[in-house]
Order: sequence, then structure tokens, then C-alpha cells
Amino acid sequence: YEKLVNEGYLDTGHSITSKGKKVIEGKRIKRNTREEWFEKFWKLYPIKIGKKKSKEIFLSIKMDEEMFKFIYNSLNKQVKYKMYMDSIDDFYPRFKHCERWLKNEEWDNEVPDVNQTKIINLGRR
Repeated sequence: YEKLVNEGYLDTGHSITSKGKKVIEGKRIKRNTREEWFEKFWKLYPIKIGKKKSKEIFLSIKMDEEMFKFIYNSLNKQVKYKMYMDSIDDFYPRFKHCERWLKNEEWDNEVPDVNQTKIINLGRR
């Protein structure tokens, strides 16, 4: 490592993994941190089926803190929207099992923001 730094191949903000790959310091997320993220995610997820398999899939997703925040906020938004649709007796599909939700990258699905949704009644009452 020191030889590579001295020869200019790396600056001191990098480290070398056991497989010889260059890694920017701070970009590798420890497994226990990701497990904590999963527990937070699981607590929010509305269908509590298949935790073990869901955790395996979650941990296999390459993510940093920013990606986790995006996934978590997206799930939170979808949960709120589902609750909103249920409250006005409007149909919105049930949540998939967590395993499927993660495999299909459902966090990329767009749903309207409940706070900005305006219901316009058209026709007769």
C-alpha cells in the first residue's frame, strides 16, 4: 500500500482490499450497518412474510447510505399512498411480499404524493 502511494498510484484517501481492488475510504458499508438498515426497512414494510429471504436479497443489493434513504423514503411514500387510497375506498393493489418488492426494485415506482393529491369530483353527486 505504502509503495503504491509513494509511487503515485494511490493517494492516502484510498485503501486496497484483500483482492487488490482500490476502494475509496468511507464508501464500503459494514454489514452490521446494512443489517440495521434492513431492520428499519422491515419495520416499515406492511407485509411481514419472508423476512429471512428478504434480508438476504436486501443485503445483496449494493447500496450506500444515500441509496438506502432513497429506498426507505420511496417505501414510506408508497405505504402512505396505499393508506390514503384505502381511506377513500379507492382501489390500489396490495403490497407484494417484501422479497418480490426488492427483486423487482419497486422503489423506482412512482406514486403521487399524498400531500399534493387533489381529488376533483367530476360529474353528478
